[in-house]
Amino acid sequence: MYVIVPSKRFRRQVKQLRKADSKLLDQLNGAIETLRLGKTLPRQNNDHSLMGSMRKFRECHIAPDWLLIYRKDEKVLLLELTATGTHTKLFD
Repeated sequence: MYVIVPSKRFRRQVKQLRKADSKLLDQLNGAIETLRLGKTLPRQNNDHSLMGSMRKFRECHIAPDWLLIYRKDEKVLLLELTATGTHTKLFD
């Protein structure tokens, strides 16, 4: 089981999401719980590694245009939650 370490940015984004869309927040929490337990996300989440300067991180789709960026440290069982949001907000 992984220990969850949310970034300040992630906590702020979740706070905004909590006010805006509880269904999406439930889906996000479900994906995080799956990752915390060390399980593989369903294929529909399109979990994949990022490239370039973000190559140490992974991205999964919570909804078609809602992402979770995270990093797993297998050695110390940490799950670092980096950011969540739309493609536009995260990569522009």
